[in-house]
Formats: sequence, structure tokens, C-alpha cells
Amino acid sequence: MLKFLPDRLLLCLRSLLLALFIWVGLMTDNAFADSMAIEWLEFNVPVQEQAQFIKQDRLIWDKFLSQYPAFLGKEIWQGIDRPDRLVIVARWASYAQWKAIPPDRIKQTTDLFHQSLGKVYPIVNSHAFRPN
Repeated sequence: MLKFLPDRLLLCLRSLLLALFIWVGLMTDNAFADSMAIEWLEFNVPVQEQAQFIKQDRLIWDKFLSQYPAFLGKEIWQGIDRPDRLVIVARWASYAQWKAIPPDRIKQTTDLFHQSLGKVYPIVNSHAFRPN
């Protein structure tokens, strides 16, 4: 179809087209930085320890996260098929603002949470979601 164009011009057009595709891809990723985000965290917590886990989570994490305007709230869900699995679903106004929370503050709060429980419940699965 474009056989009448010189090879050099074809190469130039292909390069421009590739650059355009790369630019569109980058712009798409950045477009979601300001969109709402969902944080999904899964923990294995024995059923008999869940009340304390939830109580300390509300006392420590809710207090900490509510300092940040991007934090819209969260729920804690128990697995139906795995009652020992707790899932925390947090809603964020902006992915970029969520990720702008200083990591050292998150570590301090995590340490305080673990101290309050007297043990560590590692995150067994985590995901971040954005609108489609």
C-alpha cells in the first residue's frame, strides 16, 4: 500500500507511529494517578483472634489514615469459605495521594499495630484496583 514511499520515509513514519503508541500508553497510566483507587489486603487471622485484630485496626489504622484527605474509608470482610481470612478494603480518592503517604509513617504505624497485638499477621495477598 505504501510501496510508492521511499524506505527512509517509511522508516520515519514507523518510528513516529511507535512513539505515538508509547506516548498514549504513558498518558493512559498517568490518567489513572488521579482516579479513585481501592486497596485490598488479605490476612490470615484465627477466628478467636479476629475481634482483637479488628479493634486494634480501628484504633490505630483508622486514626492514622484519617489524617489524609485521600482516605475515604474502609471495611473489614471475613471470608465465607475461609473464616480465618480477613480482607481489608480501603477506598482512596486518588491513587497518587494514597501512594504519597510517607513510607516511614506507614512503617511506624505497622510497628505500633503489631506491638498492640503482641504478634505479626503478615499480609498474605494485596492488590490495588482502579476504575475501568
